Amino acid sequence: MKVMIAGGGIAGLTLAYWLQKNGNSVYIIEKSNELRTKGYMLDFFGPGYDVTEKMGIIGQLRQIHYPISGLTFLNKEGKIKFSLSYPSLRELFDNRHFNFMRGDLEQVLYHLIKDRVTFQFGTTINKV
Repeated sequence: MKVMIAGGGIAGLTLAYWLQKNGNSVYIIEKSNELRTKGYMLDFFGPGYDVTEKMGIIGQLRQIHYPISGLTFLNKEGKIKFSLSYPSLRELFDNRHFNFMRGDLEQVLYHLIKDRVTFQFGTTINKV
């Protein structure tokens, strides 16, 4: 089957991986002129972690992990209300937790599929 995906972000790239893996011909259109490299830092755990394990890219995600010392929550006066070390936080998730930038994850996903799907950057759907 031929499939077109509108949007080459994390969801579109992940969907493209699974569709092409199951024998589909995938074409991604993305309105940005190039792959995004910026974005917010992500707290990555739970179902996303499980999916990337199945995709075989957990090792790459481990390499882009940004370790932090901990989390500190402040009250409205700016005084520490609660603090937690990052190793303690990771323990809560059985060490199945990473921090990395959104653009870093898109890069990993793109390189996983770039030779198996067709990309068209700088394109949008005008009419269906």
